[in-house]
Amino acid sequence: MLLLSLFALCFAPHGRATSSPPRAPAIDALIASGQRMYRQGLLPSGDPMRATVQGDVRLEGSQLNCMGCHRRSGLGASEGGRVVPPVTGPALYQPREMRRQSQYRRLFRTRSGEPALRPAYTDESLARAIREGLDPDGRPLDALMPRYMLSDADMAALVAYLKSLSSGPDPGVTDSEIHLATVVAQQIPVTERQAMIQVLEAFVRDKNAETRHELKRARHGPWYKDYLYGAYRKWALHVWELTGDPSTWGNQLEDHYRRQPVFALVSGIAEDWRPIHGFADRHGLPTLFPNTRLPVVDDPQGYTLYLSKGLVLEAEALAVHLLRATDGPMGMRILQIYDARGEAAARAFRQAIQRTEALTLHERRIEEAGITSPGLWGSLLGQERPSALVLWLEGLDLETLAQALAGTQPPEAVYLSSSLGADIGFPPPKGLQGRVYLVYPHALPEPPSRGVARGRAWLRAKHIPVTDEALQANTYFAISMLGMALKGSLDLFSREYLIERVEHMTENALSTGSYPHLSLGPAQRFASKGAYIVQPLGDGPRTRLVPVSDWIVP
Repeated sequence: MLLLSLFALCFAPHGRATSSPPRAPAIDALIASGQRMYRQGLLPSGDPMRATVQGDVRLEGSQLNCMGCHRRSGLGASEGGRVVPPVTGPALYQPREMRRQSQYRRLFRTRSGEPALRPAYTDESLARAIREGLDPDGRPLDALMPRYMLSDADMAALVAYLKSLSSGPDPGVTDSEIHLATVVAQQIPVTERQAMIQVLEAFVRDKNAETRHELKRARHGPWYKDYLYGAYRKWALHVWELTGDPSTWGNQLEDHYRRQPVFALVSGIAEDWRPIHGFADRHGLPTLFPNTRLPVVDDPQGYTLYLSKGLVLEAEALAVHLLRATDGPMGMRILQIYDARGEAAARAFRQAIQRTEALTLHERRIEEAGITSPGLWGSLLGQERPSALVLWLEGLDLETLAQALAGTQPPEAVYLSSSLGADIGFPPPKGLQGRVYLVYPHALPEPPSRGVARGRAWLRAKHIPVTDEALQANTYFAISMLGMALKGSLDLFSREYLIERVEHMTENALSTGSYPHLSLGPAQRFASKGAYIVQPLGDGPRTRLVPVSDWIVP
C-alpha cells in the first residue's frame, strides 16, 4: 500500500497537472506493465489475464484487455444505450458529483445516460472494484465489467497505469495555445504544397479570429457552459518541411519536435508516408488524413488516420473487378507493368489474384526511361500478347503506347491508375479509344460530390484560387474534422481521445473531401474503403468518366 500511496502523490489525481516531476525508473517499469495489461490483456509475467463476467462465466486471454471497452484513452465510450465510464486517474480519484451543467443538459434529454454518483476511489476501493465489481459505496458495477483475478503485484501495476492516464494535458498544449503541425515533403511540386498550406493557414486564421468571441465567453460565459468555453485555446500551426532522402526524415522530424512539441499533425503531403507514420507512433502523435499514395496499411492501432489505402486500395479494387468479370475456362491473360512508384500497387495486385487460376499474370518492372520507348512496348506486347494490360506507371505517355500497339493485336482493356497521374482531360489517342479504363477511388465528378461542393464554396469564401480541387477539398476535410473533434473534447487535451472522437465523428462529416463515403470505427485507419472502375468517353472538353462498375470495397 505504501507504493500505491506514492503513486497517488506522483499523479495528482484531483486536478490536471501542468507539469510532472521526473519519475523513478521503477515507477516507469510498473506503469509499462500496467499498460500491457490494459491494452493487451497480458500480465507482467506474460500470462493472459483471467476473469469472470456475467456472474460466473470464466474468460482468459487478450479479450480481457481494458482498452476494448474503455478505449485507449481510458475516457470510456457509449454504445446502444450503455455508457462505459472513464477510468483515468482524475476521473477515478475524485467523487462523481452533481454538476450544474449536467442538470441543465438533463432538461433537454429523455435520459441522461450518465453513471451514478459515487465517492472518490481509493487504492483499496479501486482494487476491490477491479476484483469484485463493487464501487466505493459497495454497489455492484455492470455485469459486463469483468471481475479480474489479480495478485497484489499485478494490481499495483494496473492501478499505477490507470493513474497515469490523462494525468495532465498532452504535449503541445499550453494554457492559451494548441500547437499543431503539418508535414510537407520537398519532393512534392510547389503548386501542390502551396494549395494544401493555403487551406490550412486560412482555416487557422479564421479559427483564431474570434469572430464568435470565444475568448470573452471563456472568461464571462454563462454558468451552464463553463465546461465548454473554459477549454478555449488558440491554434498555432507549424509547417515542417522534410528534405532529402526519406531515410533521413525520422531525424528531421525529431529535430522539429524537440524545438516545438505539437499536439497533433493535420493533413500533410508526401509520396511515401511510412517514415512519418513511424515517427507518429513513437510519440503517440495523432496524424489526421495526410495526402499520400503510400500509407502504412498493416497497423490498425497506429496513430495515423488515412483518407484511403492509396495505390494499394486501387490494386485490390481492380483485382476484385477483374475476378468478377472473368468467365469461361480460358480465363484472362494479364500483363502487369510497373515502375518504382507503382511497386506497392503491383505487389498488392499480385497478392490479390494469386489465389485464383482464372487469371494468368505476367509482370515486368521497367525504369522510368523505358516508359517513352515504343520499341520496349512493342517487344513486351509482342511476347506476352495479353488480353488485359495493367499499368502502374507515373508519367505514362498514351501516345507512345498507342504507337506501339499500331499494327499489332491490342489488348482488350488497358487499366490505369488515376492516382499516378493518368491524364483524363482528353479522350485516349486513336488505337486506345474504347480500351482504356481508370481505377478511380474518388467520387464521380458528375454530379459534384457534397465534399467537393462544400470545399469549393469554402475556398471561394476565403478567396483561395482553386488549383487542385481534390487536394484542397481533402485538406479542408482534415482540418475541419480536427476543429470539430477539439471543440467537443472540452478540456480533455488527450491525444488518444482526439483519435477516438475523430473515429466516432467521421461518418457524419458534412464535408467528405474528394470521396463519396467516409467512415471510421475503432481500429479502422482508412476512411474511404472503395473505388470505381471508370471509362473516359466523349471528345475533347466533353470527355466524361462513365463508371463500368459499382463502388468496389475489396
